[in-house]
Amino acid sequence: MEQLRAMIKRSEALDALKRDFGPGQANQYYFASDTASLITPFTLDANEEDGWRATMPMTDWALRQVCQRLGVAVWPGGSASLPYDYIARCPPHLRASNLNEWVGVLPDERQWFTRGIYETTLDGEQVLVARAVLTDRYQVIGVTETLRWVEQSLAEDGERNGGQPVQLELFNPYMNADVLHLKILMRGYSTPGGDYGTGVYIYTGEIGNRKIGVAPFVMRNSCTNSIWWKADGAWEHRHTGDSRVLRQIFMVHIADALMASAEVLDSMLKAETQKLPSFTDILDEMTERYGWTQSARDNILIGTEGNETVAGMVNGLTWSAQHLGDREQQTDMESIAGNFLYHMVKRGSLADAIGRRQPVLQRR
Repeated sequence: MEQLRAMIKRSEALDALKRDFGPGQANQYYFASDTASLITPFTLDANEEDGWRATMPMTDWALRQVCQRLGVAVWPGGSASLPYDYIARCPPHLRASNLNEWVGVLPDERQWFTRGIYETTLDGEQVLVARAVLTDRYQVIGVTETLRWVEQSLAEDGERNGGQPVQLELFNPYMNADVLHLKILMRGYSTPGGDYGTGVYIYTGEIGNRKIGVAPFVMRNSCTNSIWWKADGAWEHRHTGDSRVLRQIFMVHIADALMASAEVLDSMLKAETQKLPSFTDILDEMTERYGWTQSARDNILIGTEGNETVAGMVNGLTWSAQHLGDREQQTDMESIAGNFLYHMVKRGSLADAIGRRQPVLQRR
């Protein structure tokens, strides 16, 4: 619990740097002609008593969201986006001209909710940067709030256990101002194939980058490969709705995911004896489908340890995931591994395991 409390404290320190604006009428925003920085409507800062216009340079993520939200101005009734690659390459004055042209014709009912954060430049100056441009439907469930929900859930488990603290271990936790990835090991198992730990994986994002979710997960102790699935025992939800209701649902699903983690482990043990015909062909199809690099494919083969089984593929995917430099990409590959295990063992569907009937997994 001490490690969890330390994470809460670090997250609270990051919260002190954050500023939210809105929701406010989208067509009252505009973009500075010299820098293309986003300028909010007047009196939208919920953190200040006196209203003011905030001028914020945008992260690439925020600019992508602006392009997405302006698509409806160009193509009413459609879902297309302004071409980000073109907008991003425009010089600032031309970028601002394009954005201002279309933001001004958005319908009055369109509302934007902008999230900013103070970042420190190399010169030591603090600059307020727009990290997300969301809609008025967005419900803030931040990293700190999610960690507190976890702390409360574990405390309640301790009370039900006669006041004894819950024995747990945080496995490779990761958080920053925008995202949380938290894996909690709670139980250990010894099997003929080695030792495993089971627990829950909890995640959320603050900028429209990831839903809030709880999933069962299993860790292979010998190599620290971890796998989780968005199937039986898992729950995730977009950042919409009443946060009080979502909290109650979240707390219930922590217990559900922990119970389901034993099912993930059972599926993994069954997968060890499930041969995978045309192993290399399947890997090549997945590599092409998900756009993996040759290095990622090579690491998958290394991680199989020569086992052309369902478990071998799962181990290869999770081994390769550990060698990806980006935590979001790592998490996505672990999700693909979980999907593969679930559909091969529980459903017997190679097409669904590979993802032939699904859109290509993309970062949210």
